[in-house]
Amino acid sequence: MTPNKIKLLAVAISTILGTHIAPVYAFPTDIELSANTDVTLNGDNSTDSDTDNTSVYASSYLYSGNDWADANASANDQGWIYSNAYGYGADFDAMSTVTQSVTVTNDTGLDQFIDFTFTINFGSLSVYGFEYEPAFETGEYITASYMADIRLNDTSIWDSSAALTYDENGYSFTQSGASLANYDASNPEYYGWGEQTDTIGLGLIGAGESFTLDYIVKTHSFGQPGLIDDCDNGYGDYGEYGDGGEFLVFNTFVDDFDDGYGDYGEYGDGYGCLYSALDAYAQFGDPFDFGATPAFTDASFTQSTPVPEPSSFAIIGAGLAGLAFMRRRQEKTKKNLS
Repeated sequence: MTPNKIKLLAVAISTILGTHIAPVYAFPTDIELSANTDVTLNGDNSTDSDTDNTSVYASSYLYSGNDWADANASANDQGWIYSNAYGYGADFDAMSTVTQSVTVTNDTGLDQFIDFTFTINFGSLSVYGFEYEPAFETGEYITASYMADIRLNDTSIWDSSAALTYDENGYSFTQSGASLANYDASNPEYYGWGEQTDTIGLGLIGAGESFTLDYIVKTHSFGQPGLIDDCDNGYGDYGEYGDGGEFLVFNTFVDDFDDGYGDYGEYGDGYGCLYSALDAYAQFGDPFDFGATPAFTDASFTQSTPVPEPSSFAIIGAGLAGLAFMRRRQEKTKKNLS
């Protein structure tokens, strides 16, 4: 075989390989959604939950005097996701969890290495309100946090979490797993991140096999800040306006005598108030879906490096054997000529 023929055989082999390299393919999916919220405020509790395969929404809210806490969770089958938790008060715990559970089937007729592309929506953590900013005592704290986890057949393959806290030691920030943004210590009461996309290889999925992928997002705000004993101590307000009554002058009653406000109230303790109305807020996703990218869709699951069909392996093997034979034949011809 001439060198040109060897090149043609090599081209034929590469063409066989090329026909099976990473075509864009949307695998069929079945989706289940769940949303859960759980709020506790000064000992009272409120929960809500929702499950569906198209859209879900859950919301819990409690308030007592100047204290309140709320949580919201929602998602739909287009991949949109939102979770937030907020608390303001002396003893609060607000948590929101959203889960998108997707079952994917490899219906290509071939074993496939499958990639999963997903979007992390923007979000933030904040702990605000330290107008007085006295030192907390041991055991007093306020925290905003998030957790995101992707699980393949109930095994975590990607995760990210972070928490922003104020306690007796001041501000602190902790995170684990994938970092969504750098924390700016010069702005210690806030941590935020922008929208971002990542891809994970899910490994080899056999022809006809199915797998389940869970995308879980949780936001959590909770705290037990102390009270300031002398907050708003001082004198009371004027007394209420009152009628001074009537009195007799030259056999005639006169009524506008000593009308007016009462004296100042006595000095007393003010109401016990929080350390300048502390609040914690955690958000993951876009509550109004303004320009947000879905966390994932059917098209998020694509072939990465599919395994060729057995017939292709046979052709490739024969071709490689032919190349080796022709190379040996060329070398033998060269020796005879020399």
